Amino acid sequence: MNNKSTLMKNTISIAVGSVLMRAMGLYLQIYTAAHIKADIIGIFGLISSVYVIFATVAISGIRFCTTRLVAQEISGGNCFPKKLMKSAFGYGLFFGILSSVSLLFMSGFISNGWIGDESALVPLKILSL
Repeated sequence: MNNKSTLMKNTISIAVGSVLMRAMGLYLQIYTAAHIKADIIGIFGLISSVYVIFATVAISGIRFCTTRLVAQEISGGNCFPKKLMKSAFGYGLFFGILSSVSLLFMSGFISNGWIGDESALVPLKILSL
């Protein structure tokens, strides 16, 4: 009975948190649309799409892989797999830096070739940091 109660409480808290985060995101979009010009909002949307592509490359499944490997280590008797966590951190850091540097050097091509607007160059370079 205690496990069911804990599961229900956790499920409700996650659902409430998710709804609150979406409401805050909606409020931010409304506020942004009221205070920024339409062309800048369009560029922001295009740049956000490019950012999501590069962020996907940066994280590239590290969370799921690390979770599985840590679970295997813990089930094998190793309570805190320090070496595994260092490797996962190094993997994430490597691909994060690689993605950031790639976005920095490709920002000119992306702004002119993909987006078709020179004003997207500086925001893309800022995003790469």
